[in-house]
Amino acid sequence: MYKNKKILAIIPARSGSKRIKNKNLKKINNKPLIHYTLEYALNNGKYIDKFFLSTDSKKISKYGNKVYANISPILRPKIISKDKSGDIGFINHALNYYQKVENITFDIVVIFRPTTPIREKNLFLNCLKSLEKNNASSVRSAKNVKHVHPYWMYKIKNNKLTEVIRNKNFFKYYQSQKLPSFFMHDGHCDVFLTKNLLDKKNITDMEKIYGKKMTYFKNKQEISINIDEPFDFFAARTFLEGFIK
Repeated sequence: MYKNKKILAIIPARSGSKRIKNKNLKKINNKPLIHYTLEYALNNGKYIDKFFLSTDSKKISKYGNKVYANISPILRPKIISKDKSGDIGFINHALNYYQKVENITFDIVVIFRPTTPIREKNLFLNCLKSLEKNNASSVRSAKNVKHVHPYWMYKIKNNKLTEVIRNKNFFKYYQSQKLPSFFMHDGHCDVFLTKNLLDKKNITDMEKIYGKKMTYFKNKQEISINIDEPFDFFAARTFLEGFIK
């Protein structure tokens, strides 16, 4: 609980990774990838009332049940476990479970994704503070875009390179330090108010989850890895195994 607001932590761990087979159970330093996110969530237990491991995998559920007594590993329905299934499916599944089974409702939900195993210690607390300070409907951790800046991006149209953002002052921004700040969500921490889901003014799934007053907390952590490709896993393993030693 944080300032009298009940908080649910959801760790979504679907089994159907195409690029890295059984990604969430793949070992780093003799521990499955998902271990690092579950540990991070539990280390923030003073603020979190319930932990929900949302998965379609019996192996992941068994691991969560065996190793972590405070975490509820619940198998999610197949209909919300497909490649194109969005976040709103597992969010509603988790909230409905606690409301129906334990008669518990929550004010805030935080999503910790297992694919981002390296997190700054106080990131979650800082996101909570940002939510309160900005009177926001949600907070997403974000990192500054530097080497893949939109001003330097092109798309292919009619077999020609075309600027993604038409920039008449190209030579003004040819140096990276002169570029305006752009941010991208890094997947490390998503915090939102549950009342967003009940607001009929929120139409899209994005609005239903994050509302219309979404803000960010700038992740100052230099190492930011979101595991999607085999190289990402290699980078995370190299960092974590080297760091732990």
